[in-house]
Amino acid sequence: MSRIGGFTLVELMVVVVIFGFLMTMVTPAISTWQTKHRAEGEIERLHSDLQLARMKAYTEKVTWGVWWGSGNNPFSTYELRRDNSTPPDGDINDTGDANAASASNVKLPVKSSNSAIGSITFDSRGFCNALTSLYILDSGGALVDCLKTSSTRIKPGKWDGSNCNPK
Repeated sequence: MSRIGGFTLVELMVVVVIFGFLMTMVTPAISTWQTKHRAEGEIERLHSDLQLARMKAYTEKVTWGVWWGSGNNPFSTYELRRDNSTPPDGDINDTGDANAASASNVKLPVKSSNSAIGSITFDSRGFCNALTSLYILDSGGALVDCLKTSSTRIKPGKWDGSNCNPK
């Protein structure tokens, strides 16, 4: 007589318990990894949009920038805007400057080190008006979680609690 092969209930329960234990060990690591990945992605996208605004300002010879609105610090949305005023007034804060098609939602809140400003603009020469840092509030230990702007550069870096240290 031949025996039919299979698993006993005890063997199956042991495998389920081991799998459950492994999942409880891995889940926090995956969550931390996701937060780091999101933070780095958000900083990369914001850096790209700032560089695009600088390039457009330089090529079109008109003020461009990233606007999130004064008083919104930290912010969760921002717009890429152009100075559409006639004649140009050098800022992107007017309602006519708004461009709803370029609105971006941020997955993690971003904060400016200068809470008095609500935008970063670039003049017709591509120079930045706001010397500030933008950083992710809770980056989960991401390697790059902030941007430091100067009149001629936008550098990604690591936020140390009070300053953005460019990489």
